Amino acid sequence: MTANGTWWDDTCSTSRKLACRKASTDCTTAGCPADLWKLSIAARSWGVSRSGLLECPAGDAFKAPRNAAENTSPRAVAAGQRVWLNYADQGREGAWSSWGPN
Repeated sequence: MTANGTWWDDTCSTSRKLACRKASTDCTTAGCPADLWKLSIAARSWGVSRSGLLECPAGDAFKAPRNAAENTSPRAVAAGQRVWLNYADQGREGAWSSWGPN
């Protein structure tokens, strides 16, 4: 995810922080909880960070936004830096399917 919230693929060896989503929380029609997204403490390359198991804080998981409301939250948390989302288009350029369960 770029600083303005758009999604962009990057070289897998690039080191970035991960977007970690609170595992047991969803957005409602009123909006998303303020603590829905956090960033990993360490930056990792895509190949190392695919699972996000070690990088995300306890209770959070390496995810990608599922809707427009969720897309706003990680952008605010990222505070202008590019971060990895758990999405990939490695199978077919431009066709985004999540790397793991979302």
